[in-house]
Amino acid sequence: MGKITEVQKSVDAYYENIDWEPVIEHEWVESYLNVLYFNKHTDQLADAWEDIHGLILYIERTVYTNVSELRWWDYSVALEWIYNHIWVPERFEVNLENARRMIGRWLDFYTYLSRLHTGGVDLEPISKAYREICGGEKLKLVTKIPYTGDEFWLGTARPGSGRIIDFTMAEFWLVLTYWGLGESWDKLDEELKSVPSVREKRKRLQSLREKLQLAGYSEKPTDLVRGHVAHEDIHNAEQWFYRKRIPQSSSK
Repeated sequence: MGKITEVQKSVDAYYENIDWEPVIEHEWVESYLNVLYFNKHTDQLADAWEDIHGLILYIERTVYTNVSELRWWDYSVALEWIYNHIWVPERFEVNLENARRMIGRWLDFYTYLSRLHTGGVDLEPISKAYREICGGEKLKLVTKIPYTGDEFWLGTARPGSGRIIDFTMAEFWLVLTYWGLGESWDKLDEELKSVPSVREKRKRLQSLREKLQLAGYSEKPTDLVRGHVAHEDIHNAEQWFYRKRIPQSSSK
């Protein structure tokens, strides 16, 4: 029992030292590791926990509330984020072998969870991640994330307030569009009349303005994005605003 006890102590220590509800629950990890142990995969216990722990830490920086919400390309971002933020270079170096091990482990863990819980886990995103990223002879990281606009972009709070206001990629793009139109809400509203999915984009604009008020950026919205803008972001904002069609079902 020595090996599993040692790993379980590490698992327990992590969960005992957090003060929020994790997306990946303590009992899920403990149960999965027990299955590995009883199936005589004791040699995999430490590695399994390290790989799952890395994924947990990545998910913590997002606004996902369920593992099924992660998109397939998130696992490419996760590989790079884990390598850059968890200082175990050889283990988490971004290469084909490590990607196959890590994504393969996450897929095995999710498969176990899908059998464990009646609600199930959507295995398609991570299965696609394995196929697209490390299923061939070469590692293929996602270099251009196929954002829809609904993804989390930034969380911030008004000074003196403990409430975090989360902004989406679409709201980020709307601020960039507002800036490109001379920082005029009237011009932005006028432009909206001639773009695809005007009703859906107007809903997002209303949401943005409400959030700017809550976060203390209503007077100078561009301060929110200062220091966060690359040339590609401006291009993506234009593409989304002037050309992207948004299904009504994806409206927030």
